[in-house]
Amino acid sequence: DPKPVPGESEAGDAPEPCLATVLCLPASDTADELSATMLSQVLNLRRGRAKVLPAEKMAGETLDLVEAEKADVLVICTSPPSNLLRARYLYKRLRRRFGDIPIVEAVWGGGDLRTLEGRISPDGKATLVLSLVEAEKAVGGLAREAALRNRLRRGHAESALAEARQPEA
Repeated sequence: DPKPVPGESEAGDAPEPCLATVLCLPASDTADELSATMLSQVLNLRRGRAKVLPAEKMAGETLDLVEAEKADVLVICTSPPSNLLRARYLYKRLRRRFGDIPIVEAVWGGGDLRTLEGRISPDGKATLVLSLVEAEKAVGGLAREAALRNRLRRGHAESALAEARQPEA
């Protein structure tokens, strides 16, 4: 018996697509970009809206692309040990410029969570994951929260617009 995809009803109805944009950012190299691509594909299969930014971009260019894409959730993908410094640098730049956007640090290959968290997320505000399954769960939850915020904002904007269109009494 095939199991329904999480979020689908027993009848197989697809859930409403997520209205949050997730950007998967490779910390450094092609291996990180490949892992970011794999994660984005998994997220897109789950009705998400995930994109990957290229690894060859400099940190400043990456920040500009994050802003242009109007990202709701960011995922920094890295394969230790060589890319941890780059992941930390990218995290700090992202946090400084986009303080309110949730950031997930995906460190493939495991390790000690406390040690890794201190090394790449010194402020403790990132969600640290060590596997694709953990990343999917963490990003999925953050994306659903962001989608809800987006719907509420859009609803408020639509009601304000409808109010503005009402003739004065």
